[in-house]
Amino acid sequence: MTHNFELKDFLMQSFVEVVDCQVFGVGDSVEHFSVDPSTSRLAATSHFGNIGIYQLQRALLKMIWEKTIEKAIPWAMYFTEGGKIVTTYEMETGNMRCYPRHQDLQSGPFQDIANRDHDSGSVAICPSKKFVLMDNMVDGFDLYTTAACTGIIWTFLVKSTQRFIWNGAFGEDGDIVICGSLSGKAYIFEFDSMEPAQVLYHGSGNGMVQTLAVLSNSKESWIATGVSNGQFDICIWRKQTQIPPADLIPKDVGVLSLQLLINIMLVLLVATLTLEKWLPSTKEHIAILTAQVTTNTQGIV
Repeated sequence: MTHNFELKDFLMQSFVEVVDCQVFGVGDSVEHFSVDPSTSRLAATSHFGNIGIYQLQRALLKMIWEKTIEKAIPWAMYFTEGGKIVTTYEMETGNMRCYPRHQDLQSGPFQDIANRDHDSGSVAICPSKKFVLMDNMVDGFDLYTTAACTGIIWTFLVKSTQRFIWNGAFGEDGDIVICGSLSGKAYIFEFDSMEPAQVLYHGSGNGMVQTLAVLSNSKESWIATGVSNGQFDICIWRKQTQIPPADLIPKDVGVLSLQLLINIMLVLLVATLTLEKWLPSTKEHIAILTAQVTTNTQGIV
């Protein structure tokens, strides 16, 4: 009976592999994938420009729709608008393509919703604010809306002299943007601001901050950065975002602290002014106590 309980407990706390299948051809690696929890569907893109949408049914991953994009790598792919739209972002062309989710996803043509004049790198999505943050691989990160990626709302300027891909991310429920850089720094921007609100220095600031991750909740925010300089280290920053409500802080805490400080200062002042009166007798008492302790110790030995 005990053995069965332990086995059940182990199975409930452990992950078990349910699917192991090849989704693209030999040598065609997976670039990115996204999951729509409302329909249990998975969308994946490949290095050779293939796109596939799959339905997870128990232990099977069934393909329900596929398409190939010519001469471009679909670098990122996301379900947006509550899973109603699948959007891809191409590295070479800068295109963002929108695929409405039809009933069977077999005959729905794609909609080319944006054609940029330069490449695009990493992409981040903020579902709550419906924002898209894209590395433009020229002068920083461009901000769009997921509903209509036809015009740039704002560009967060991050200087770069080399064409590398930098990660960007949203934090604090989309109120801030964190951007990687070439110079070993991560820049924190607030919206409608040309200058960063804060600059995070990763170590000595010599490596390229290409990877970062952000975690925010109602009480605090965490930012982690990784550099591409061979040191294989990460830096983590934490910021408290919730200040205790005023009604939870006792109103008399400050008054009591001030009164205690005044009392201590008065005691020290009186002790200093009457030093000649109490210091000699205090020394005499200490000498008597020391002699008694010494005598008692010798008697025990």
